[in-house]
Amino acid sequence: VNSWSGSIEIGVTVCDPGNLKFPFSATGFRDGTWVMSGTSILCDGHSMVEDYGLDLDQLSEGDRVSFRDSND
Repeated sequence: VNSWSGSIEIGVTVCDPGNLKFPFSATGFRDGTWVMSGTSILCDGHSMVEDYGLDLDQLSEGDRVSFRDSND
């Protein structure tokens, strides 16, 4: 991505992708989803953590984002 309007949002879901209805923003997902938007973590559309980690909106070309199981 070299330009965008809004925020970068990433997440995971347990939902069948064939049955997902995609909202305008990933923060609109509900059941079975975890999403990071900016520095916020949402579970099923509800804010769980604010000011988590680095701000996704500050990513630059070539930056990498990863997920890690908290049990590791």
